[in-house]
Amino acid sequence: MNRIASWCLVSLLTAFLVTDYFSVSAFTAAGGVPIRNDTAWKDDRGQEIMCQGGNLCKFGDTFYFYGWGDYPGDNRKDTITCYSSRDLASWRF
Repeated sequence: MNRIASWCLVSLLTAFLVTDYFSVSAFTAAGGVPIRNDTAWKDDRGQEIMCQGGNLCKFGDTFYFYGWGDYPGDNRKDTITCYSSRDLASWRF
């Protein structure tokens, strides 16, 4: 990819991310459930998703969101959490 094409791609991605950050809804997941920015996402237990530095992978038809579980009052730095979802809107611990 040449420099101009690379610059255009980076510019478009930056514009998308900035627009997405300030938008009320990033997009709508399967089933019409809006995915909102700047809110605390809840899991199937009703608890806030704790996934600092999270990574998202897809295997088959299921997404997995995993990362460091930064729980209040827990000073251990070895807690890894994992959530699964098929629609990117509802997450199971």
